[in-house]
Amino acid sequence: MKPLSLVGHVIELYELVRSATVPTDAVVNDFVRERRYLGSKDRRFLTDALYGIVRHRKRLEATLEHSLKQMNLWAPAPHVPALWMYVAYKVCIRDRSPKALLGEISSLWITSSPDVDLERLSVLLQENAQLRFLPEFPALRLSTEYSYPTWMVEQWLRRLGEDETRRLCAAMNEVAPVVIRVNTMMASPEECRAALEKEGIPCHPTSLSPFGLILEKRTNVHGLNAFRGGLFEIQDEGSQLLSLLVDPRRGQFIVDACAGGGGKALHLSVLMENGGQIIALDVDGHRLERLRKRCRRANAVNVEPVLVDKGDDSAEGSYVAMADAVLVDAPCSGSGTIRRNPGTKWSLTQQAIAEYQYRQQSVLTRYSRLVKPGGRIVYATCSLLEEENEEVVQSFLSKQPSFRVQPAREVLEKWNLQHLAEREFLSLLPHRHGTDGFFAAVLARNP
Repeated sequence: MKPLSLVGHVIELYELVRSATVPTDAVVNDFVRERRYLGSKDRRFLTDALYGIVRHRKRLEATLEHSLKQMNLWAPAPHVPALWMYVAYKVCIRDRSPKALLGEISSLWITSSPDVDLERLSVLLQENAQLRFLPEFPALRLSTEYSYPTWMVEQWLRRLGEDETRRLCAAMNEVAPVVIRVNTMMASPEECRAALEKEGIPCHPTSLSPFGLILEKRTNVHGLNAFRGGLFEIQDEGSQLLSLLVDPRRGQFIVDACAGGGGKALHLSVLMENGGQIIALDVDGHRLERLRKRCRRANAVNVEPVLVDKGDDSAEGSYVAMADAVLVDAPCSGSGTIRRNPGTKWSLTQQAIAEYQYRQQSVLTRYSRLVKPGGRIVYATCSLLEEENEEVVQSFLSKQPSFRVQPAREVLEKWNLQHLAEREFLSLLPHRHGTDGFFAAVLARNP
């Protein structure tokens, strides 16, 4: 496809994303699926540009606003024309020279913005790209430079300090690698790696998970023979560590209370060597049906998907006080996965976080009753916000005196990973550990 047509597609896609009420990746997938004429290079151009604009939106808007003011023009942020955002992205983030940009989109610009001098705007954007016009307030500067809500950056500053907050924001603006978990019931990590390399997919081991491999190039993993043969699942390294924290044993009764697609249930099955029983609960029947298919491919015979109702706990009533361990990977903001879903930045509000916290407290209380005396519940989120993590645990413990915190490092010692739990809880941060952001607490029930 001609470059100018591709830019037009980027503009169209960004307008759809900006007005959508569904996640960005869902909009992108539908857009690409409906345009089968797009080749692989075309799709890569579209997605790289679209996610780049979304990832750096606040920085681009601020730079555009300042540059336009210098031209005595007004920028209607946050609804700056999509083509202007594309121009700002190319100049400020991709270091595209104004001269090269003029040759790429001049005809499109003349049609859409004939009264704005593109060459002058591009030069000003280049001059203002380092944001020297911003006042020296850490929260404002960092939230603009890395494009995050100011309230989110303020929390990280209080918790981590300025230098580490900067490194966290920068790490979450990087594109996440493709990480897989080897199904060691079917192959060793070395055997899986050899199978992938035979298919032209080089990879290397993860630094924390003993089951993980990082693919060195992006590919359609679902089309690989190694995937169809059940040798691996796509799963972030941090997510793999949550199953280790459950510490399941062969012959035990385990409940995955918010199973979703079932990635952790499948990992638990591997750790249990297909022994014992895993009940995978979820409110979405379609996801559970997909889990059944995944179980067949992975040869996980000890996983039983069970549909539950949000407002009715009778489905799991027969499991009360039976589970050796319960994993509650709670619904959350997903703030720890922003590097995979940059649109999450702009859908989160403090009100939404408060609503998540209420749901998390409810889910944790509901499923804690399934833990038998002497058992444990692992509460986990892919959030980097205290309201969804420490505050939920503290609230639960204040109302449930039969539970206590078991330091996560005690469980992780057997895997030589105790350094990941400097305090009582597991805390994974993208800039420190190279994983998505995760939090997990082990809560033991008194015998």
